[in-house]
Amino acid sequence: MIALWILGILALLVAVILLLRAGVQISFGRELHIAAKVGPVRLTILPKEKKTEKPKKEKKKKAEGKKEPGAKKDKKKGKFTFEDVKSVAPVLFGALKNALGKTRRSMRVDPLRISICFGDEDPSRVAQIYGWANTAMWTAMPQLERLIHIPDPHIHMEVDYTSFSTRAEGEVGICFRVGDLLGIALALAFPMLKWYLAWQKERKKVEAQKDAATDKVTKANS
Repeated sequence: MIALWILGILALLVAVILLLRAGVQISFGRELHIAAKVGPVRLTILPKEKKTEKPKKEKKKKAEGKKEPGAKKDKKKGKFTFEDVKSVAPVLFGALKNALGKTRRSMRVDPLRISICFGDEDPSRVAQIYGWANTAMWTAMPQLERLIHIPDPHIHMEVDYTSFSTRAEGEVGICFRVGDLLGIALALAFPMLKWYLAWQKERKKVEAQKDAATDKVTKANS
């Protein structure tokens, strides 16, 4: 009898947690601010409070002594490219659309204010990115507004051919039930994992071909 009471209390507790409303408020631009709210509890995730730390010269010296020549990793390897974004976007959006369809518009996004200024060293490339981003936005937003309650969305995109980097600023607030968020995460997990494994396999194949071509050129020149 006691075991049944314990199971009943645990089941009730899980149900309350899954039905609990939570929210995340994100603002980005010059500085990233992230605040989360679960029920009555509000937490500031970023920026973190700065703690005054004493200088640790000894630890720095030890760390420098441990460095070995040739230990630096190639930062270019495994870099996520624009082509990768184009590849993963349909997979991510398809899985997200299926998951959001089960929430029955219980999720709310307010505010949604985003401004993006695209820039790149290659003008033709930035024009390509800008065109693809506009197409993706006008394709995705009507469907997202049907699946999520977004009362007043504002998304602005432009191009700056004199800039070599992309700038973004805005504010996004998301309110949801904990159970819905868990369901969305589970719905996204398998498709994204499947895509990631295929991406890793293809990336290793391309890197192996590049290494083989480099070795071939090196042997020809020697």
